Amino acid sequence: MKKLPYIFLALSLVFGCSDDDKDSTLVLLNNINEDFTLTQLSFYGYEFSDLNLQYGESHEYTLNEGLSFVNEGETVITVSVNYMCSSETWTAINAIDFKEGSQTTISLTYDMNCGGITNASGYCSDVCIQ
Repeated sequence: MKKLPYIFLALSLVFGCSDDDKDSTLVLLNNINEDFTLTQLSFYGYEFSDLNLQYGESHEYTLNEGLSFVNEGETVITVSVNYMCSSETWTAINAIDFKEGSQTTISLTYDMNCGGITNASGYCSDVCIQ
């Protein structure tokens, strides 16, 4: 009878950790250039504000709330990233394919042929989300 609590403890450790299998991670990477600072990341069910990611920096997030997709089996989610350029806030938007239980990397880069930016065209708007 004294071994019974140890059996329950062992079972709770084995089965208590199984929810972590669906945790996904997201890495946000600023590969634009030194004139751009990433300030906010948002997408379906998540918002990360008050960022200060400078050129070459990255940050990893654990998406422990899971990835709740609109339709079962659908893994593409629209991602919005705000960034500072020339003392103004700009927004880049793109659809990213997330995989439940794995790591997704979002990299922002500078490309004059990018498009998809919500503000006027020009130097600050030529940012791509990949």
